[in-house]
Parts: sequence; C-alpha cells; structure tokens
Amino acid sequence: GRAAQRFFHEDFGYNSRLTNLQAALGVAQLEHLDAAVARKRAIARRYHELLAGIPGLALPAEADWASNVYWVYGILLPEGGPGLDALIAQLDVAGIETRPFFTGMHAQPLMRPYLAAGDRFPVSEALGQRGLYLPSYMHLGDADQVRVAEALRRALGGA
Repeated sequence: GRAAQRFFHEDFGYNSRLTNLQAALGVAQLEHLDAAVARKRAIARRYHELLAGIPGLALPAEADWASNVYWVYGILLPEGGPGLDALIAQLDVAGIETRPFFTGMHAQPLMRPYLAAGDRFPVSEALGQRGLYLPSYMHLGDADQVRVAEALRRALGGA
C-alpha cells in the first residue's frame, strides 16, 4: 500500500536538512550578505573593465530585470582560440588558478539511462568546451585582477 512505499527509493539521494548549528551559522552569514554581494559585484565590474575589447571573449551578462551576484566570474573563450585545457595549464604556470565550467547534466554518468543514443546538447557542450571561471574570491585585490587579465590576454595571443 501507499504507507509501505513511503521510504522506497529508486536511486541514491541525500538528506539536505541543516543541523541547528549549520542553520545558526547561515543566519549569522546572512547579516553580511549585502556587503558580500557588493564586493563580488565590484570584482566583476573591475574584470569587465580589464577584459573589455578582447576579440571573441564573452563576459558575463546581466539582464535588465535582474542583478547578477557574481558568485563566480565566468567567461567564454573565443571560438577557434587556444583550447580550454591548454589555457588552464598556461594560467596555472603563471600562478593563476581557474576552473572550467560545470559539466553539463547530459554528460553526467547518472543521466546515461535517460538519454537516447545520439542526443546532442550543443549549447551545453559549447559552454563546457569554452567556459572558464576566473579567480573571484572576496579578498581578491586589484593588482591580482590586473595580473589575471594580463595573463589571460597573453594566453589568448596578446589580444
């Protein structure tokens, strides 16, 4: 019956309820939310200035109806430029840690049973092949942002 099925699971999952201690920490962090968002937006504005004019480089956009909090600062590399892995390695040699965009859902092993052979997701695939997160931690200084931008320009061929 219905009662017997309540805790019947078809797949792995998680219990994401917070403990009281985690909830208290979250409430305390909310007191700093406005300052944190303002700082992340300032970092994004500076990157926008520093990276403007690089041919083919797509910077994060902001819709008229929303404010981006820039949890991360993600860029899309120019098509036909250096590959993502090569660029990440080149920036790493310069002491700049970056991350590729998250892997698309269609490429996750868990999704294989739900996809038909030959299913294509060109937008997600393009994002995965060209998407890069630049350093954007809260205490990132202006000199560090300049260094990141200069290294990125060099890696993209001196643009």
